[in-house]
This record gives sequence, structure tokens and C-alpha cells, in this order.
Amino acid sequence: MIYRFSGGSDGSHPRSGVVRDSQGNLYGTTGAGGQFSEGVVYKVTPGGQETVLHSFNNADGSDPDTTLVLDPQGNLYGTTRYGGITISFGTVFKVTTGGAFNSLYKFSSALDGQNPTGALIRDSQGNLYGTTESGGSKGGGMVYKLSPSGTESILYNFTGGVDGGMPEGGLVRDGAGNLYGTTISGGNTNCAPSCGVVYKVTPAGQEQVLYSFDTFTGAAPNSGLTPDGKGGAYGTTTHGGANFAGTVYQVGP
Repeated sequence: MIYRFSGGSDGSHPRSGVVRDSQGNLYGTTGAGGQFSEGVVYKVTPGGQETVLHSFNNADGSDPDTTLVLDPQGNLYGTTRYGGITISFGTVFKVTTGGAFNSLYKFSSALDGQNPTGALIRDSQGNLYGTTESGGSKGGGMVYKLSPSGTESILYNFTGGVDGGMPEGGLVRDGAGNLYGTTISGGNTNCAPSCGVVYKVTPAGQEQVLYSFDTFTGAAPNSGLTPDGKGGAYGTTTHGGANFAGTVYQVGP
């Protein structure tokens, strides 16, 4: 055991993973607790000493529940599911390992996205890519790109139909800039109520469904993808399968 949260100002209910720097320090988030009870970004040393780098206050975000991204300069990037301009839309933030905090983007309407849930990824130019589980112009969630200065570009709006809907998991990106992920709903129209898909979105914003789940192979994949090094990926579904208790799957290139 490295550190036990007290549930107070040090944070409460960490639901995401941690990232580690070259000195062995761990960085993560809690969905609750902190000075304002809206969650924190924290650091834990190899010796088990915790430091709260930022306490969210709802105006700058609430309920950060995804794993952080650490860049080579020591900056951490993440999302909050709620808070920001309104109580429900969410934010994208940046915080240094020294605790300097900056709100990069606050989702302000259903059209620009609502409730970012999947972990961010970052390219070599400093652009961030992520998903929102709802909102967008078609109401099914979306894939977005955020520039280093905080300008949002919407890459794809899900309809909630055969193209998928509610992308809760994070993204992976290949060398050509294509993005891959999963949605927990939509896809196979014969799957009641819906089972979800594995999808690809090109840099130009064209979406392709790579696989539609069908209950037997799984349903509601909300954990994202892990590349297998051969052009395919692994993942899990929370429901479906032969015993209706979820599956572990591999999807080919």
C-alpha cells in the first residue's frame, strides 16, 4: 500500500489509473474530495507522500475520472466529466507537476460536446484528441481535437445509429493520424437495444465502422482499445457474450 485517501481535502474515490514520471512519482485524479468536494489532481511520491496539485471548484471542472497524459515537459492533461461553464458539460485542463493549473477548454453547449469521459491522447505537435459521450450536432457524442492554444475542432459527430453512439472509451492513434475507438451504443440494428461498435476516424473526419457487436460477441465496449502491435487491438465489453457477463475480444487490422 503506497497511499490511503482520507476522503477529505486529499481526495476521494480515484476511479482512473496513474501516470509515472522518470523519478517514480505517480500522478492521478479523484472524482470527489478536495477543498471544494469536486475532485483533485494529486501526486504521490515513491515514499507515499501525497500532494494535491489542484482542487476543482466546479467552475474549472468537476469529477475528473480519466487517466492523465504526461508530456515530456512535465505537464499533465485531463478532462472533467462535469463542471465548467455549466454544471453538466465538462472541461479539458492542463496542470504542471508543480501545480500551476490552466483550463484549456470548457464545453459550453451540446453542439461542441458534453461529458468528456475517455482519456486524452496527445500528438507530437501538442494537439489533444478525445471523445464526449453525449452532445455534438447529432446528439450521439463526438470525437474532437484540441490545439495547444485551446481551439476545438470537431472531427466526427455520432448519430447513435449504425455508426455508433456514446463513445466512452479513449482513443488510440496510428502513424497516419487515424483515430480508433469504441462506442457503447449504436451499430448492429438487430442488437437490442444496441451493442456498440469499433470505429476508425480519419484526420479528415471520415468515420468507418470496423466492427458492430452482436450480443454474442459482446455489448457496450466502454474501455477503449489496446493495440496488439500488428494492426489490430484488444478490448473488453461490459455486457453480452455467451453468459451475458461481458467479453474480452480482439479485432483484426
